[in-house]
Amino acid sequence: MKTNKFMLILTVVSSLAMMACDMYDDGIPSKTIRNEFKASFPQARDVEWDREGLNWSVSYEIGTYPDVVEYETLYDGKGKWLMTENDVRLADVPENIKSALAASEFGTLYLDDNEVEFYQTAKGNFYRFDLEINGRDIDVDVTENGTVTLARRDWF
Repeated sequence: MKTNKFMLILTVVSSLAMMACDMYDDGIPSKTIRNEFKASFPQARDVEWDREGLNWSVSYEIGTYPDVVEYETLYDGKGKWLMTENDVRLADVPENIKSALAASEFGTLYLDDNEVEFYQTAKGNFYRFDLEINGRDIDVDVTENGTVTLARRDWF
Protein backbone atom coordinates (compact mmCIF):
# COMPACT_ATOMS: atom_id res chain seq x y z
CA MET A 1 0.00 0.00 0.00
CA LYS A 2 2.85 2.37 0.86
CA THR A 3 4.45 1.62 -2.49
CA ASN A 4 1.25 2.53 -4.39
CA LYS A 5 0.87 5.75 -2.40
CA PHE A 6 4.53 6.64 -3.01
CA MET A 7 4.16 5.98 -6.75
CA LEU A 8 1.04 8.15 -6.90
CA ILE A 9 2.78 11.05 -5.14
CA LEU A 10 5.85 10.66 -7.36
CA THR A 11 3.68 10.69 -10.48
CA VAL A 12 1.80 13.82 -9.37
CA VAL A 13 4.99 15.69 -8.44
CA SER A 14 6.68 14.70 -11.72
CA SER A 15 3.65 15.80 -13.71
CA LEU A 16 3.54 19.17 -11.98
CA ALA A 17 7.24 19.68 -12.57
CA MET A 18 6.85 18.92 -16.28
CA MET A 19 3.88 21.28 -16.60
CA ALA A 20 5.88 24.05 -14.92
CA CYS A 21 8.67 23.56 -17.47
CA ASP A 22 6.20 23.99 -20.31
CA MET A 23 4.64 27.08 -18.79
CA TYR A 24 7.95 28.92 -18.35
CA ASP A 25 9.86 27.61 -21.36
CA ASP A 26 11.35 30.73 -22.91
CA GLY A 27 14.45 28.82 -23.98
CA ILE A 28 17.28 30.05 -26.12
CA PRO A 29 17.15 30.44 -29.91
CA SER A 30 19.67 28.94 -32.29
CA LYS A 31 23.20 30.30 -32.50
CA THR A 32 22.33 31.78 -35.92
CA ILE A 33 19.57 33.92 -34.42
CA ARG A 34 21.69 34.95 -31.42
CA ASN A 35 24.60 35.91 -33.69
CA GLU A 36 22.31 37.94 -35.96
CA PHE A 37 20.99 39.79 -32.92
CA LYS A 38 24.48 40.46 -31.51
CA ALA A 39 25.67 41.77 -34.89
CA SER A 40 22.65 44.06 -35.25
CA PHE A 41 22.48 45.29 -31.66
CA PRO A 42 25.95 44.97 -30.11
CA GLN A 43 25.17 47.56 -27.42
CA ALA A 44 22.08 45.66 -26.14
CA ARG A 45 21.98 44.66 -22.49
CA ASP A 46 19.51 42.97 -20.14
CA VAL A 47 18.58 40.60 -22.99
CA GLU A 48 15.62 38.21 -22.58
CA TRP A 49 14.47 35.73 -25.25
CA ASP A 50 10.95 34.33 -25.65
CA ARG A 51 9.50 31.98 -28.23
CA GLU A 52 6.41 33.28 -30.04
CA GLY A 53 5.09 30.42 -32.12
CA LEU A 54 7.77 29.79 -34.77
CA ASN A 55 9.40 33.18 -34.12
CA TRP A 56 11.75 34.48 -31.43
CA SER A 57 11.19 37.72 -29.57
CA VAL A 58 14.01 39.43 -27.73
CA SER A 59 13.55 42.25 -25.22
CA TYR A 60 16.54 44.40 -24.34
CA GLU A 61 17.76 47.84 -23.35
CA ILE A 62 20.10 50.27 -25.07
CA GLY A 63 21.59 53.38 -23.52
CA THR A 64 22.63 54.57 -20.11
CA TYR A 65 20.58 56.05 -17.34
CA PRO A 66 18.62 58.31 -17.65
CA ASP A 67 18.39 57.71 -21.40
CA VAL A 68 17.73 53.95 -21.40
CA VAL A 69 15.37 52.80 -24.16
CA GLU A 70 13.61 49.43 -24.04
CA TYR A 71 13.24 47.56 -27.34
CA GLU A 72 11.65 44.39 -28.60
CA THR A 73 12.86 42.71 -31.77
CA LEU A 74 11.27 39.78 -33.59
CA TYR A 75 13.13 37.17 -35.67
CA ASP A 76 11.72 34.27 -37.63
CA GLY A 77 12.91 30.75 -36.84
CA LYS A 78 15.77 31.01 -39.34
CA GLY A 79 17.16 34.26 -37.97
CA LYS A 80 15.57 36.71 -40.42
CA TRP A 81 14.85 40.05 -38.75
CA LEU A 82 11.13 40.87 -38.86
CA MET A 83 10.72 44.02 -36.79
CA THR A 84 11.95 46.17 -33.92
CA GLU A 85 9.58 48.10 -31.64
CA ASN A 86 10.08 50.72 -28.95
CA ASP A 87 7.92 53.23 -27.13
CA VAL A 88 8.26 56.91 -27.98
CA ARG A 89 6.91 59.82 -25.95
CA LEU A 90 4.17 61.67 -27.81
CA ALA A 91 6.26 64.84 -27.56
CA ASP A 92 9.03 63.08 -29.53
CA VAL A 93 6.81 61.93 -32.42
CA PRO A 94 7.66 63.95 -35.57
CA GLU A 95 5.24 66.78 -36.35
CA ASN A 96 4.40 65.41 -39.82
CA ILE A 97 3.18 62.16 -38.17
CA LYS A 98 1.02 64.00 -35.62
CA SER A 99 -0.34 66.28 -38.35
CA ALA A 100 -1.25 63.32 -40.57
CA LEU A 101 -3.12 61.68 -37.68
CA ALA A 102 -4.89 64.95 -36.77
CA ALA A 103 -6.04 65.44 -40.38
CA SER A 104 -7.35 61.87 -40.68
CA GLU A 105 -10.75 60.44 -39.75
CA PHE A 106 -9.15 59.41 -36.43
CA GLY A 107 -7.88 62.90 -35.61
CA THR A 108 -10.60 63.72 -33.10
CA LEU A 109 -10.26 60.50 -31.09
CA TYR A 110 -8.82 60.45 -27.58
CA LEU A 111 -5.20 59.31 -27.32
CA ASP A 112 -5.25 56.60 -24.65
CA ASP A 113 -1.62 57.02 -23.58
CA ASN A 114 1.15 59.58 -23.72
CA GLU A 115 3.37 57.03 -25.46
CA VAL A 116 3.32 55.78 -29.02
CA GLU A 117 4.87 52.58 -30.35
CA PHE A 118 7.43 52.99 -33.13
CA TYR A 119 7.92 49.97 -35.41
CA GLN A 120 10.78 49.40 -37.82
CA THR A 121 10.02 46.67 -40.36
CA ALA A 122 11.31 45.48 -43.72
CA LYS A 123 8.11 46.85 -45.30
CA GLY A 124 8.57 50.30 -43.76
CA ASN A 125 8.50 52.14 -40.47
CA PHE A 126 5.38 53.38 -38.72
CA TYR A 127 3.99 54.78 -35.49
CA ARG A 128 1.13 52.98 -33.74
CA PHE A 129 -1.28 55.11 -31.70
CA ASP A 130 -3.60 53.61 -29.10
CA LEU A 131 -6.82 55.62 -29.48
CA GLU A 132 -10.16 55.38 -27.72
CA ILE A 133 -13.62 55.63 -29.29
CA ASN A 134 -16.75 55.14 -27.21
CA GLY A 135 -14.77 53.35 -24.49
CA ARG A 136 -13.19 50.96 -26.97
CA ASP A 137 -9.49 50.93 -27.84
CA ILE A 138 -8.35 50.94 -31.44
CA ASP A 139 -4.83 50.97 -32.82
CA VAL A 140 -4.06 53.32 -35.71
CA ASP A 141 -0.84 53.20 -37.75
CA VAL A 142 0.80 56.22 -39.36
CA THR A 143 3.65 55.51 -41.77
CA GLU A 144 6.63 57.83 -42.08
CA ASN A 145 5.13 59.26 -45.28
CA GLY A 146 1.87 60.12 -43.48
CA THR A 147 -0.44 57.28 -44.56
CA VAL A 148 -3.00 56.63 -41.80
CA THR A 149 -4.76 53.24 -41.46
CA LEU A 150 -6.27 51.01 -38.82
CA ALA A 151 -3.49 48.86 -37.36
CA ARG A 152 -2.26 46.27 -39.82
CA ARG A 153 -1.08 42.92 -38.58
CA ASP A 154 0.75 41.99 -41.79
CA TRP A 155 3.67 44.39 -41.32
CA PHE A 156 5.86 41.61 -39.94
